[in-house]
Amino acid sequence: MMKKRFLGVLIVLCVLSPVVFAAGCEEIVFPTALGDTGLGYVVRNGEVHIEDYTDSTIRDTVTIPDDVDGVPVTVISDFSVCNAETLRVINIGKNVREIGAWAMTNNQKLQAFNVSPENEYFTSIDGVIYTKDLETLVAYPPAKGVDISDDNVVLDDSAGLSYTIPDGVRVIRSKAFYKCGHLEEINLPDSLEVIEEKAFHYCSAVKGFTLPEGLIEIGKDAFAYCWSEDFTELSIPASVERIGEYAMYNTNAIVTIYVNKTESEVAALEESGAWGKKWYPTNNGRERDGYELIYAE
Repeated sequence: MMKKRFLGVLIVLCVLSPVVFAAGCEEIVFPTALGDTGLGYVVRNGEVHIEDYTDSTIRDTVTIPDDVDGVPVTVISDFSVCNAETLRVINIGKNVREIGAWAMTNNQKLQAFNVSPENEYFTSIDGVIYTKDLETLVAYPPAKGVDISDDNVVLDDSAGLSYTIPDGVRVIRSKAFYKCGHLEEINLPDSLEVIEEKAFHYCSAVKGFTLPEGLIEIGKDAFAYCWSEDFTELSIPASVERIGEYAMYNTNAIVTIYVNKTESEVAALEESGAWGKKWYPTNNGRERDGYELIYAE
């Protein structure tokens, strides 16, 4: 009993006195409100990090500023501006050089990201964020190309529900198309080499993907929950060297996977771990029937 009581006191002291217990505790810093923007920030090493956002029923635009009281805003942290119900536009200032993979996900009414032309690290093309060198697609707004009412997100047939990633893009970043459930077609460029973890997670309307020859890596959960009934087959190029675990988690309609490698080559990749655990279609992570792997001769 004494040991439990002492542990409880130590935990409290860790929270209240991070300097005294610096060896075993991490200092907790609560974000400071940035005016009436809904944003919260902290200052680390002389730079401002955006850490959270409080959504508002009357706010449809938020701006990540260039600086706060002369201190540059350089980081949009993971989970800082996500799950907002009203945001339609996010403006990003000129000093932002780091955007967390989860930083701006699941904003279901978001139609555009606008990046300052002066930003040296990122740019926006038609509302989509890319790195400045245009080699990495960073984030796609889930409601791009749809008509939004106050209470519902309604498909806008005149806009079309497809997107073509420009040639030259080598990487689709983790969570780039996270929960972009209105897209039916995503055209991948021949230049593509890496699809990172959860890149197309919950792209539930996409009817399929044509993976380019030259693709090297498919990340964990890359196509998870891409369960459109039209997504019935996938061809994996011979160039693919790495596939993450559960890459096709709950891609329930897939019945055929063309693997442009021999069965022995695939077995060796699985044995080495380069092709991860259950990279093929599964049902909630469990083995499922009803699909076929077709290997090269």
